[in-house]
Order: sequence, then C-alpha cells, then structure tokens
Amino acid sequence: MVERKSELRDEKTALFQDWLFQLKNGERFQRSGVTRLYTEDEVESLLKWAGCKPMDIFGDFKGSEFGPESERMIWLART
Repeated sequence: MVERKSELRDEKTALFQDWLFQLKNGERFQRSGVTRLYTEDEVESLLKWAGCKPMDIFGDFKGSEFGPESERMIWLART
C-alpha cells in the first residue's frame, strides 16, 4: 500500500510530498521530498544561462501544446 500527501507551498514554487509505504509483511516506512517548481520564464532563463538555445516547449511527452492546464513542461533545447 502507498499513501501520498502533497501540498503546494512557498507561493506555489515548491511541492512538498510525504509518502507512506506499507509492505505485505506489515512493515511501514515513510519518505518525504520537495520538488522545486519553475515558471516558463525561469526555465528559459536557466537554459540560456547554461548556454542552451530554447527551441520549443511541450505540455507532455507526446508533443502536445504547452498551456496553463498542462501536467508537464517539456523543453527542447540545443547547445
């Protein structure tokens, strides 16, 4: 069994997650983590700072258009 709790914090720039795992033998353990969330402008600036040229942006791994409702922000960039 896996239970996950997620909460957006820090003005929606970080996703805090707690994971609770229960194994078949009844043993339980917990893991926590933080994922930094970036805006489109932040990612573009970071890519340029790293010497990359942003080429395109997609909303998923299938190449769908990126928009406010996209679950992902996938960048195509060149060095």
